[in-house]
Amino acid sequence: MVETERVRSLRVLDINRVAGVSTVLAKLPRYRQLSYPAIDMMAMDLPDGSFDLLIHSDSIEHIAEPRRALAECRRVLAPGGFCCFTVPVLSAG
Repeated sequence: MVETERVRSLRVLDINRVAGVSTVLAKLPRYRQLSYPAIDMMAMDLPDGSFDLLIHSDSIEHIAEPRRALAECRRVLAPGGFCCFTVPVLSAG
């Protein structure tokens, strides 16, 4: 997966690591890993359009203003970039 030049050129921001996924992405030369709450997801100190892929795991549900955090994720993504995230699933059992 990390063999092609296009994949190797991806600028990736990984917040809170995703089991299995982060291990593979960490092999990319432009990979950056940060952790919430050390990074303020509602006001990230990162330049506009600085990432092609932003992933975050089980963090958005802990943020006071999730829409603001998602808007901030969008801000730091380059045009055509992708934001992928996980949230816990709770059963009503």
